[in-house]
Amino acid sequence: MAQSLRARWNELCSQYLCRFTDFLAQSRIAGGAIADITQYPFATSLLYNQEATATNFEQVCGGTILTNSAILSAASCFFINNQITPPSTWRARVGSTSSITGGLQHIISAITTHDEYSTTTRVNDVAILRTAVNIAFSASVQPAYIAGGAYRLSLNDQVVAIGWGATVNGVYKRYSTTTRVNDVATLRTAVNIAFSASVQPAYIAGGAYRLSLNDQVVAIGWGATVASGPSSPDLRHVQVWVNDQQTCVERYDALNVTVADSMLCAGFLDVGIRGQCLGDNGGPLLHNGVVVGVHSWSRSCADPLFPDLNTRVSSYSRWIEATATADTINILKIDE
Repeated sequence: MAQSLRARWNELCSQYLCRFTDFLAQSRIAGGAIADITQYPFATSLLYNQEATATNFEQVCGGTILTNSAILSAASCFFINNQITPPSTWRARVGSTSSITGGLQHIISAITTHDEYSTTTRVNDVAILRTAVNIAFSASVQPAYIAGGAYRLSLNDQVVAIGWGATVNGVYKRYSTTTRVNDVATLRTAVNIAFSASVQPAYIAGGAYRLSLNDQVVAIGWGATVASGPSSPDLRHVQVWVNDQQTCVERYDALNVTVADSMLCAGFLDVGIRGQCLGDNGGPLLHNGVVVGVHSWSRSCADPLFPDLNTRVSSYSRWIEATATADTINILKIDE
């Protein structure tokens, strides 16, 4: 890592990304705890209403700020009945722990999903959104680091999931609504996002970024906290682990579900309690503050037998860069 990038990383880590001690002891996103947006200033709540002129948009997915006008999410978020939804029906709330109030709402001007996203298998479930107006960075609005192509996770690495989804049980062109293959998309806001202390772009994993078995990761989001429950009004985070890919493949095979190499399995295997849930879709999965996954789908909330499936960001880092870097500012990417 270049010295300037290392210095930037150390600065972000000390200020925003490494404050995990508050929730390490929490048992129950699902099984997690309420987070503050300044811990994850790259997190965005994605709001939808089929009437583009409506004012009451509802939180349905999560996203990650990449640049001052690009947001990373899951392609599966933007398909209804195998048809992609218009960008005008989406809003991105940045700089707020709440998905309902606070921060700033940005109009989405474009959604680009991965060319090979499959709505059937969910392979390549990744997308980039464009904001109509640039995002203003601040302490609560910052870009994220993403994992590069050489970034490797190991078995049982601990990761963190974040989101506004349930707390219990720019769309890629070849996204499958059935399998969730290529489940990735990007959104564009109509007006640039203003960065601040609570609004910042994220770092994403590059093509060389590797995770190991049992690496710790963190999920964040505004999703439900129990199965079939309502979305959380406040951003939550939970620490889970990178699961064995072959074990994940074999377990989902029993359900006739294909787990592709471009998918990342994470959870608290054979225990449950912690995990991602409905409404966390599109939100980031973090490894040491770097975005390594985009939540694609879960069989249930914190299912002990079936890990949560995330789109592996390192498999799509080139596509994300190509789609998101129409900006003058490059996205923040880490390869190892």
